Order: sequence, then structure tokens, then C-alpha cells
Amino acid sequence: MSIPDFMASMSDYTKLDVEPLVGVRKTAEDPVRMSIFDVIQAVTGQAPSNCKHTWDRLVASYLDAMFSTSSFKFEGQGQKETPVCTLEMMHQIWRLLLGKDAAYRRAGLEPPSRSSNPADGLYIIQYSTSRSAVKIGRSIDVNKRKRSLESGHNFFTEVAAVFSREGLPGGGGAQEAGGKA
Repeated sequence: MSIPDFMASMSDYTKLDVEPLVGVRKTAEDPVRMSIFDVIQAVTGQAPSNCKHTWDRLVASYLDAMFSTSSFKFEGQGQKETPVCTLEMMHQIWRLLLGKDAAYRRAGLEPPSRSSNPADGLYIIQYSTSRSAVKIGRSIDVNKRKRSLESGHNFFTEVAAVFSREGLPGGGGAQEAGGKA
């Protein structure tokens, strides 16, 4: 079975988009076996170092699932024995993976990007003790952040400017202290 056919059948079988599975290592055998760690990373969005821990927790939590896996050493420098399994077993493992990213992918959707939260605003707040002293940060609710900075301190603050994500880098999206620019 060729790799493109395998990726297409995997996408249909699990309702996962092909794009997140591009980096998954596969054996050249028939039937193809996949790296369990790579799939966990692609589905959950976890760092590679956490995938082994996730797999160990799944095996410990679901002893009755009788995961039919084997080990395979992929080519390349520094590669270690990696647990691999068939497409059918991988489908069972996917159903057990936790997290928002896994839920989105099981539904056939791309998880929202962590790096872009449109509700965040970049703010500049001036302190009443010194006009040259400013606080620059990010907050979903800038006024709440302002009150938080003032509470329990011997100074007041003034919101000098708020920039929406759309306004960063490249124009637009700025708000003055009293309203929208």
C-alpha cells in the first residue's frame, strides 16, 4: 500500500485531516504500522517529550484494552525502539486520548491556534507616581487588569493605549485611553 493511499484511508477512517498526520513515522511493512508517539503528538498537540508519558498512562489505565502493539526502531541517528501499531489499533487509541486538540481532531476540525487569541489586547498603562513608568502587557479585560494593578497599592493607573491583535504588526486596531481611535 503506498503512503498517499494509506494517508487517505486513515483520514476517512478516523475523520482526521491528512495535514496533521504528515509527520507520523510509518513502517514499510504491509500492513503499515505507525509510531504511537508521533500520532499522540499529532492528535493532542503535546510536546514530543510528553507523548511517552501519555502512552504509559493509557496503558496503565486501560489494561483491559489489550493494546496490540510492537516495537520498531526507525532509521536515523539516536532513534530508539518506538511502540508502533496498526491502523485499527490506532483508532482505538485515538478514542482514548484526552484534551481539546484531540476532541477537535476526532470531530474532523482543526484546533484553534494557541498563538492567536483574538480577545487578547496589548495594553500600555501609566502609573500615577511617575509618567515615565509604564506597564506593558496582555489581557483579555484591560480594565480588570488596571483595577488589579491598583488594588492594594498606593498609586493609581491610567490606560494609555490598547492594541488589538489585528492592529499588531502592520497597522490599525489601536484604542486610546477614552475610546477607539
